[in-house]
Amino acid sequence: LVGQAVERGIRVVPIPGASAVLAALTASGLPTDAFLFAGFLPVKDGQRRSRLEALKAIPATLVFFFESPRRLADTMAAMEQVFGA
Repeated sequence: LVGQAVERGIRVVPIPGASAVLAALTASGLPTDAFLFAGFLPVKDGQRRSRLEALKAIPATLVFFFESPRRLADTMAAMEQVFGA
């Protein structure tokens, strides 16, 4: 239902509960049949890329925990490089 709403440009807002991860996942419109909460990524670039490479083969929606605003651009660039656009 959320996926269809997002496709039609309807804004979906979760009602927060005990789990911020589940609230974000349900409002994302991404597949929820299988997901992995991957937690925090390493700070160092090489370690971060290695972790992303290890996660690349997992056939599930990947959920990462909060990222520092200072590292967000680098993390997103690494994700694009590893997972593609």
